[in-house]
Amino acid sequence: MRIVSLVPSLTELLFDLGLEDHVVGVTKFCIHPPEAKPTRTLIGGTKNPSVERILQLQPDLVIANRDENRREDVARLEPHTQVLVTDISTIDDALSAILQVGSATGAVQAADSIVHEIGTLQERLREQKALTPLSTPPKILYLIWQNPYMSVGSDTFIHAMISELGAESVTQTLRRYPEITEADIHELAPNEIWLSDEPFPFGPDHVLAFQKLFPFARVRLVSGEVYSWYGSRIILAYHELLKQYAHWAS
Repeated sequence: MRIVSLVPSLTELLFDLGLEDHVVGVTKFCIHPPEAKPTRTLIGGTKNPSVERILQLQPDLVIANRDENRREDVARLEPHTQVLVTDISTIDDALSAILQVGSATGAVQAADSIVHEIGTLQERLREQKALTPLSTPPKILYLIWQNPYMSVGSDTFIHAMISELGAESVTQTLRRYPEITEADIHELAPNEIWLSDEPFPFGPDHVLAFQKLFPFARVRLVSGEVYSWYGSRIILAYHELLKQYAHWAS
């Protein structure tokens, strides 16, 4: 089987499923594992892949995602090859996608093993929350972009991960990736502002600037890979969630 992945987190999943010899094409954003991008044909970005280059690779399967890839690119590929389009807004969706990819690639046992490991970590976090419940859930504003400010709505995987922590996203009444203003942030009154390092590359200078603008909240950088990558990366993400919850509960 020849596979092209248009989704960075699912490229990592393919390698963790033991399918590295079958992956022939990846995007320029497929940075995990480290050997994926240097040793495979690059087919462009997630939003602007070269359909012609993909078809030249003669894939048996192309893996895509509703949020990360464009419908028109998928439509151009579908007459020529099988395209598996994942749709992931919840943790259950992410687990189902792992099993879908495993089924489509003949890696069912490996996919089952990854899902089982994630389930074990989910249970550990549930036990931790039951043993040391938070008196007041943190109110978090999660930002993915600047100029304009963009956050996350209740129908996103990032929101699902924040909720898994037992925290409250202050933009939970909104949907998808809403634009918000400085005045909105003051009105929403988060006590924590999380600046994701992707897709916008927030860094330490942004933390200082945000802390001056919004002194009522603790501003920190967070890894977008922890809160927005699905697939096998969820295993590492849960270890970070466990640490974060323990910090809040201490």
